[in-house]
Amino acid sequence: KPGCDEHSSLIKLKNSLLLNYSQCRLLLNDYYPVLEHTTTVLETDCDNIKALYRRGKAHAAVWNFDAARDDFKRVLELDSSMVKEVNKLLLEIDENEKFKDNEDKIRYKS
Repeated sequence: KPGCDEHSSLIKLKNSLLLNYSQCRLLLNDYYPVLEHTTTVLETDCDNIKALYRRGKAHAAVWNFDAARDDFKRVLELDSSMVKEVNKLLLEIDENEKFKDNEDKIRYKS
């Protein structure tokens, strides 16, 4: 039953499994399952840093730049020790967004 200790333990186990699976899919560049499963984790644990970080990386990989920034900014709010890594990823997002914008301008110029 929701709210009992056994249910809480099952949710924690499920979240752990989903995060491990998400990491595997992330390493295989299979981003949409990462988005789905990390979001599932965040529905029950909205401050899960691993879920936010992995979802941010997946969002960045599929060109969801604003969503990626939101996730990474939340990671920084929760864990300031990740500032160097997150700032590096935010810079990559900015560069990729500029590249995509320039590509779009060329494609739709005519």
